[in-house]
Amino acid sequence: MGKDITMPDSHLFGPLPSRRLGLSLGINLLPHKTCTEDCIYCECGSTTRLDCQRQEFVPLSELKQELKSFLETQPRLDFITFAGSGEPLLYSRFGELVDYLKEHWPQHPICLLTNGTLLTDRSLWAECKHLDLIVPSIDAASPEIFQRINRPAAGIDIRSVLSSLAEFSQQFTGEIWIEVLIVPGVNDSPSELQAIASACQSIRHQRIQLGTVDRPGAVTDLPRASGKQLQDIARHYFPAAQIVSRPEPGTTPSQADDTHLCDSEMEKALHRLLQVRPCTKEDLVSTIGKGKQRQVQRVLQKLEREGFIVCHKGFYRWCR
Repeated sequence: MGKDITMPDSHLFGPLPSRRLGLSLGINLLPHKTCTEDCIYCECGSTTRLDCQRQEFVPLSELKQELKSFLETQPRLDFITFAGSGEPLLYSRFGELVDYLKEHWPQHPICLLTNGTLLTDRSLWAECKHLDLIVPSIDAASPEIFQRINRPAAGIDIRSVLSSLAEFSQQFTGEIWIEVLIVPGVNDSPSELQAIASACQSIRHQRIQLGTVDRPGAVTDLPRASGKQLQDIARHYFPAAQIVSRPEPGTTPSQADDTHLCDSEMEKALHRLLQVRPCTKEDLVSTIGKGKQRQVQRVLQKLEREGFIVCHKGFYRWCR
């Protein structure tokens, strides 16, 4: 296998079928794993660069060229999504990239998945004004639980984050969907749930999406809330919430095409997907194409033998 398999040759991933966003093209602006938090449940693994310092991690010209090459093929997309292996707002030219997309491909709605911590800096509000959708995660409202579940960089205060989100939401013209992730035994006490619900009420939003641990996280073997637990929490604290849970294997339709991939191309495709999040074999086949099931299995076995991936409880994760 060539040396380049250990280095991403693309900052785009997908398009991937998303439970929340439909068919989404992801943009990863950061080195793995660069974030303002080190959440215990993060499916990207532990944060290796815990920081609030913004940088141009990838040359803006490189990102523009990559997007241009892909979007000129006129792919079917429901969203272009800033996500990946950390907090997207750490990219110092974020606003310029959003403006570039809006100028050249205004037909594609743009989404930001964020932990919201950097929105305490009002100068970033202007960089976000042309986004169509922002999905902030709110997993805690008290400093104690915030430290336990999100493990933030030094100097981040959850009360400032929540008050800034509330103020930002009043001037943002796009939609805000709040994501609340429940980890039983950590943030599901009545007092914490009530505090989270109160914080959500202070933020102008269109949806609340309630979920739990679906994939292996930075901390192994975290408990997963049952469907009934999520329904009970929604009924008592988030009456209008949408419960977002992982579909059963085989129930997600394939969004991939039938383009032939040689094994080296398949390795790169798997690398791009697994570096972002752990996936089951079924996830990968659904994304890459059902007609490639045997090839996916063969290449997974090869990558596992060579130590590039590990499999834990049915989930494959990139480990180099």
